[in-house]
Amino acid sequence: MSVAIVIWIGVGPTAIATIVYYKLIGAAGPTFMSLVNYCIPVVALVLGLLLLGEEPGANAYPGLILILAGIAVSQLRR
Repeated sequence: MSVAIVIWIGVGPTAIATIVYYKLIGAAGPTFMSLVNYCIPVVALVLGLLLLGEEPGANAYPGLILILAGIAVSQLRR
């Protein structure tokens, strides 16, 4: 059973994620894919609100707006 789990971890999430990643680079371009790391705080804030019932501080929303505006401005030339 443990061998099957190790194979699934290697093939399932790892291989599928790598294939999706390279497809996205081909479709959206490497510049856009480098901006994906800036979306991590956005996802963390949304998941914290929805799943954990957290209340973000006063700086969270302006920071969120700055992150999303930066991504939008970087994509204007496309």
